[in-house]
Amino acid sequence: MREDIRSAEAAVLRLAAGTALRDAVVVADPRAWLALDEGARAVLPYRLEGLPQWEQAARLPADLSLLDEPRLALALCHRDGWTREAALGPAARHPGLLPLIVVRAADWAAPVRERARKTLCELLDLEAPPSSRR
Repeated sequence: MREDIRSAEAAVLRLAAGTALRDAVVVADPRAWLALDEGARAVLPYRLEGLPQWEQAARLPADLSLLDEPRLALALCHRDGWTREAALGPAARHPGLLPLIVVRAADWAAPVRERARKTLCELLDLEAPPSSRR
């Protein structure tokens, strides 16, 4: 897992720079998503601090719907639960972020976990009869 975290730290820096999600993360590997989640909390508060080229990219706007997919991925992994929760709404518009929404469905913060589960139900249309699901 240590190697996964090192790879995730590099992915976090690439995402903060605006690199497309599919180019920054091994999207087919479930461990990569879990490592990204952990790596973002390890990297963002420390490695980006004091690095001018990253400062603007690392700052989150008050309205998270203004974020592109790479920075929404980082917001979904943010240390702050309110940020993770707020990122779920805009993230629902980006199919590539579905794995991180799944990760948030197991979040330790109940409001984040509940909103992620609700978002998943809506995205997967789990309330509809099986024959009419997308």
